[in-house]
Amino acid sequence: MSSSRIVDPFASSPESEGSSNRPRKDTPASASKCPDRQVEKPKFPTASFEDPDEWVYFDVGPAPNAKRRQIHKEAIYIHCTTFRKAFESNMKEGQTKVFKLGETNMKTFVLFQQWVYSQSFNLGQLAEDYEPENMTDAERDAENQTLAELWVFGDTYIIPVLQNYAMTAMIDIHRAHRRLPSTELFDYIYENTMENSALRTHVVQLCVLSGRTDIYDDFEDFQPAMFADICKRFTVIMRCGIFPWGFGDITIDECYVDE
Repeated sequence: MSSSRIVDPFASSPESEGSSNRPRKDTPASASKCPDRQVEKPKFPTASFEDPDEWVYFDVGPAPNAKRRQIHKEAIYIHCTTFRKAFESNMKEGQTKVFKLGETNMKTFVLFQQWVYSQSFNLGQLAEDYEPENMTDAERDAENQTLAELWVFGDTYIIPVLQNYAMTAMIDIHRAHRRLPSTELFDYIYENTMENSALRTHVVQLCVLSGRTDIYDDFEDFQPAMFADICKRFTVIMRCGIFPWGFGDITIDECYVDE
């Protein structure tokens, strides 16, 4: 077996020290799905807001306690085809300009709203002035949970670009702090995603390539499907014996969806 060491694909290279926290893109894939936000041209036209009083509305949360939030129609139309089609249809959403998000919580919607207007998120763990003592483990877990819920939201409403922005944030958080998500988050992901989803791939790779061996001491904490995925990843690594950058079977590129 080769003596080459296994390399964490989420780690920063020496050349990237001091650069912006972005997922690596140094794989040999000819058409990487991993977005490089520093050099990528804008995907969307800029909203002109020529009619600033034209709004669409979202009722967030289960009735009868849903809270109504409004977003400029032009901003939604630019970024979210699913919502645009609903608001332009003859269905109830088209008549009332209200879309009900009964299964979405407000924290997730706030991140979505931030993205619609700025294609970025306000995250405590990625703040320039972040200090570990400024957030509790519960607050970090809650922020990680909200990002995962945002990814699932993008999957539900067919917004792949939003999913990839959320994935970039999750990878940036791991690269910055080297802290594994909670097993509760793993449960949520496996209960709300399909087999071979990019989000499942992300957390499996975190466990296999960045986790401590003691996380497997209580393997019953893992859902059977996740534990099986972890074993498959370990099998691939053991079969090859090495894990250089760009290894085709395990790569950051797999954590992104096609846009």
